[in-house]
Amino acid sequence: MSLALAFVMLFGAIQVSHADPIPTTTLSINPSEITLLPGESFEISVDITDVADLYTWAFELHYAPFGNLLAFRIVREGPFLGQDGMETDFSYSASTLDGVVKVGSTRLGQVSGASGSGTLATLEFVVVEGGGCDLTLMNTRLIKSISGKKEMIPHNIVNSLFNGGHGEASAFLTGVRGDSATAHVGDTITLSSSVTHVGAEIPVSVRVRYDLVRKDGYTLTFWTPSPRTYELPVDGFTADFTDWGQYGTGPYLDAVGDGNYIENPYYCAITGLFSFADLPALSPGEYVSSVSLYAFASAQNPEIDGDVYVFNDITEWWWSGSIETGPAWGWAFTEADLDSVMYDEATINSASVLIHYWTPDGSEGPTMTIDAMKLVVETNFEFLIGPGESVDMPLVTYTLTEADKGVYRVVTATVWCTAYVRNLWNAFRPQTVTVIGEVTPRTYLIVNP
Repeated sequence: MSLALAFVMLFGAIQVSHADPIPTTTLSINPSEITLLPGESFEISVDITDVADLYTWAFELHYAPFGNLLAFRIVREGPFLGQDGMETDFSYSASTLDGVVKVGSTRLGQVSGASGSGTLATLEFVVVEGGGCDLTLMNTRLIKSISGKKEMIPHNIVNSLFNGGHGEASAFLTGVRGDSATAHVGDTITLSSSVTHVGAEIPVSVRVRYDLVRKDGYTLTFWTPSPRTYELPVDGFTADFTDWGQYGTGPYLDAVGDGNYIENPYYCAITGLFSFADLPALSPGEYVSSVSLYAFASAQNPEIDGDVYVFNDITEWWWSGSIETGPAWGWAFTEADLDSVMYDEATINSASVLIHYWTPDGSEGPTMTIDAMKLVVETNFEFLIGPGESVDMPLVTYTLTEADKGVYRVVTATVWCTAYVRNLWNAFRPQTVTVIGEVTPRTYLIVNP
């Protein structure tokens, strides 16, 4: 352990001098704000001003934990403590998980301390993804002497901010559109909003959530843009190298209960290649967020499964999870999403799948039967807007039901925005906007029978 860090532990309760009740010494992080993009690196310095007889210093720098925003690289000692050629003992330790760097240094020998202003240390970081966090000095120790009376130097602290492109957004809700504030069961209401990007100089992706709250707490919640789900049934089968039995007249596995199915009891047997219906053309801003394979299947022994292999052509294939089921018929799905290999419209539409029969001990006997398969593709939207831009969000329409009857006095629109930088995302940041009714000031919507 370095002498500096050891002194901090041993003398944490050192008496603070009250000779000067207003500290003149300042410990600061420079620059006071950093704005960079993922992949770029930066340095900060921890500087001291107006100090007298500084012999030992130590501090903790706290930043975003878990290493998903900033990656710490190194600390270098600044020239201040050894300014007159005196030898120093400098060391540091870092915890990426906690987001803490501990740094300290001390002069060696029976000598006086350093005085004036200068840099104690510089720290280097790499930006991992868009986002923002405070850069905060904590547990700071400035010690005046190591002999005789031990005295802590009172000081001010000035911290810094990393602003890596997280955005703020505000929304104006134009309201429930209709002839009046009164609607009836069976009527269709429409919600609309516009969003303005007022944050950092970087594009953000936004979504809006509407919450209509009835007097009794019942809530209608809607999102825009809304995620979409597509089901793509089997539309082709190539039986060039199949070891599974094929029953019925074909095509196989395109529908449940049509009498066409495949079945196998043999270890390591593989099916032929199954292709699937094409994914419809995606809308602007729509992207694939998840792909799963579902099989309507049963198995005599729940310990056996069907390993799923994905082919984009005959030379490239990936194991992508397993179909696990039991004696009862039902839809089973791969426990691993397939979006790592089917990540866009083109790869989904070109992919084929085969099933490999597997048992824990390599035995034969328990039979797996598959009656139908389908790909389930979930999509979401990158609704990107640039700094200072405004955008009208897609309309939300909803048909009121019997369960929706009542008086709704509160409507909120919550804007969820996230930085989008070089294909990296930071966590969604919500900002709630309360909406006042357009027609009557106290009641936003009345739904009657």
